[in-house]
Amino acid sequence: MQQPESKKIDSFEIRERAIGPTIHLNLPVFEGPMDLLLYLIRREEIDVFDIPVAHVTEEYLRHLDLMNAGNLEIGGEFLVMAATLLAIKARMLLPRQIETEDDVVGADPRHDLVERILEYKAFKESAYLFRQLEEGQSGRFQRQSAPVGVDTDAFVIERALRDVSLFDLLTAFKLAMDRFSAEEPRYNVNLLPETIDQKIDELRSRLQESSKISFTALLKDQKTRLAVILIFLAILELVRIGEIGLKGVSEHDFIIVLKAV
Repeated sequence: MQQPESKKIDSFEIRERAIGPTIHLNLPVFEGPMDLLLYLIRREEIDVFDIPVAHVTEEYLRHLDLMNAGNLEIGGEFLVMAATLLAIKARMLLPRQIETEDDVVGADPRHDLVERILEYKAFKESAYLFRQLEEGQSGRFQRQSAPVGVDTDAFVIERALRDVSLFDLLTAFKLAMDRFSAEEPRYNVNLLPETIDQKIDELRSRLQESSKISFTALLKDQKTRLAVILIFLAILELVRIGEIGLKGVSEHDFIIVLKAV
């Protein structure tokens, strides 16, 4: 008897049997449409600042079809993102002079999507670092090897955080993010790739000038929502490796960033 034909489609496996097609799913669980987009960008090794919208839209819709074929429930947010991608794709095909009056001259239709992807990626990374810090506070933190010039004792998370809770950090971060909800312009023509490494270097440079920096002031100095997220990630990373410490200031409840000693 002839064996059932097996076909591979990405992480989906479809087997055709006498009783009809049966789909076995090995698809990663996507937390939402941004998670799926980030997966596609990483898989295709796409430059997030130069997204080929037509190709990404095609792949995104194909994945929705596969999810639907596998009887997976597709939330409304996935469909909203599909509509957004199709709208951006259509705008990319329009001559610049036909753009609507609401658009800034020369604005890239992909700009808002790029910022959302970068913010989502940074939030996922911050969640990972927070989990590590939480483990450190509960005594489950695995010590890292100390970099050259850094005292090994500085790698104790409890010592780095001192009397500052993770809730305090999140509160200060939320206040900084809320400020940009109303203030940040819709389009920033000077959008340039920024990385956590750049923000770590920025923070180290400022700490060379002054051993103490106001945490809230540091966040306020950032010019965009993405910059706020990245400097926050830089702080979490330097706390994680024990290079800096955080100490509460009771008078105004401000948090000071200082070199771990």
